[in-house]
Amino acid sequence: MIKIINYVICKVLNPSISLKGINLYNFWIRAGKSNDVSLISNKIYKSRLNIVGSRNRVNINNTLVSDSIISITGNENTLNVEEGVKLRKATITIRGNNCEVEIKQNTTFASVRIVNVGTDNKILIGQNCLFSDYIEIWGSDTHAIFDKNNKWINKERPISIGDNVWVGSHVKILKGVTVADGAILGMGSMITKDVSERVIVAGTPLRVIKEDINWSLDYPIQE
Repeated sequence: MIKIINYVICKVLNPSISLKGINLYNFWIRAGKSNDVSLISNKIYKSRLNIVGSRNRVNINNTLVSDSIISITGNENTLNVEEGVKLRKATITIRGNNCEVEIKQNTTFASVRIVNVGTDNKILIGQNCLFSDYIEIWGSDTHAIFDKNNKWINKERPISIGDNVWVGSHVKILKGVTVADGAILGMGSMITKDVSERVIVAGTPLRVIKEDINWSLDYPIQE
């Protein structure tokens, strides 16, 4: 059952799109007939989903999506958003063939831009992560650069972000990076190299501030 809140702008070109148990407010969706879209038990507000191409797959289940734009162009691309995710003020762009963006359960975003452009590339974000605002995650430079011999030198590369990672405001995570479980990425950092587990890193260039840490959503208040 689709529960309508106020009004819905909903353009659906694919009659096989699965819309079940959704609270919708000002939601626009466009997807061709050969794509597979499953939106089940979500709260989706003031957002757009546009798919151009064929055999693309979108699975967004039991999540909050608000003030977001999702754009997929090409063939056999995948967006998978697991239960408990809170996706606020997100711009997700997938363009190419067989590219994937996956967000694991209970990860939250205040605002984020995720870009995956190319072929056979993946951006993986683990579970129980906390992303602040104005985050950028780029698995590609989106435009080609060639050396003097006309060799392509800036191919897309995957990004992997582990579980329980805390990402501060205005952080940029670039292609080819792995961020291990439990890491904290300090405000304004440019992440261009791998980050070890349970460390605090910050700055540009990036440096390790502290090792062997844990973090919690709860802030201790001393009486």
